[in-house]
Amino acid sequence: MQFLVVFLVTLLFLLLLIAALVFGRTPTYRPSREAVLALLKGVSEGSTDQQAWAVFLGSPIFHDEALETIRRHCYEFDEGLTDLPVKPGLHGRLYDAAGRAYIQEQADKLIHIIKHTPVSRDF
Repeated sequence: MQFLVVFLVTLLFLLLLIAALVFGRTPTYRPSREAVLALLKGVSEGSTDQQAWAVFLGSPIFHDEALETIRRHCYEFDEGLTDLPVKPGLHGRLYDAAGRAYIQEQADKLIHIIKHTPVSRDF
């Protein structure tokens, strides 16, 4: 009797596991343009934390080419591949004033992209 109970519980667990693997999706990083804009403004204002910034820099954005271009520019700046030197900021900020100005330029580009994106609605 105990064998049957253990067998049924194990079978139920395996069936639930298989169903989760078949019907589940792979987690992806799909930020909206507004979320990336808030992140960029947070770097300029000092409210973005290091972990959120590292996820943004380290995760390619496949669903939006404009966001990927901005992410790539920020990544190149963070890695020191631009002419502007990367220096840490004071009081919990990620970059110094020149670095924050560069990130603000990227935020301004994103604001321009958001303003000139045509509006489409599904009915």
